[in-house]
Amino acid sequence: PRQDQDQMEVHQKAGAPQTELLIHAVTVLGTGSNGAFTCTTGTCTKAQGFYNYTSYNVSVGATVNYQQFATIYVQGACTINGTIQSAVAGTVNVFSVGASGGGGGGGTAGGTAASGVGLFPGAGYSGTNGVSPGGTAGSAGGGGGGNGTALTASQTQWLGMLNSGWGAGMFWGGSAGGAGGSSGAAGGFQGTGIVLICQSITGTGTVSTNGQAGGNSTGNNIGAGGGGGAGPLILSSQASETFSGLTLTSNGGAGGTCGAFTGCGTGGTGGNGPIATFSGW
Repeated sequence: PRQDQDQMEVHQKAGAPQTELLIHAVTVLGTGSNGAFTCTTGTCTKAQGFYNYTSYNVSVGATVNYQQFATIYVQGACTINGTIQSAVAGTVNVFSVGASGGGGGGGTAGGTAASGVGLFPGAGYSGTNGVSPGGTAGSAGGGGGGNGTALTASQTQWLGMLNSGWGAGMFWGGSAGGAGGSSGAAGGFQGTGIVLICQSITGTGTVSTNGQAGGNSTGNNIGAGGGGGAGPLILSSQASETFSGLTLTSNGGAGGTCGAFTGCGTGGTGGNGPIATFSGW
């Protein structure tokens, strides 16, 4: 896994009550009621929600797209040689436990600020409020949008996320980027959360909760969109793993650009999200 993210390695021998509760939350292998999952080629699109598998396999060249957030319990081996990613098809109104988006660049008029992000599901914030404040709007006359804020998570916050449940008002993810000024480019959609809990996790593939890039300006005096903030990512393996073969990313989306257009502000970059790995329980 990338080492510039908020990495966490927790073992069962740790004695702190908070740590023990956190371990319990990420050591449930599920019921296996959805059978074996295999994605061998192309793109496999899955709805948001909970999944309970007996085994989980993503082959080289295959991509699994989860539409918004997903928690995946696997009783057996998870082999990831392709790509697993959250793929938001639109913005949502509740942002929690993720990073904030970048602000939209200014055009003739100012851009739009990105929403802030809270620590727990159900805690939505507007403007520059929240634990992860949103990127500020680019000023009128072509000011650049501010960057979103990265979010890291402590054990207390991970525990709150894992025990809070999912559903309406229980959304995990970053916030979208702000739109550019003067009917400018759209902000990038936010990344949403993925939790993968398996008996073992191996492979050479990628798991991603990245935010999407903001749109580029389409003309003079028209602002570019801000990048979307990234969502949280959790991997937990009962078997001892280093996860060294996998690429784990929770990166904010790039802000949109102006190219050769004048009077245009660039979009701010979305913030990076938190990543945690657990093994050996």
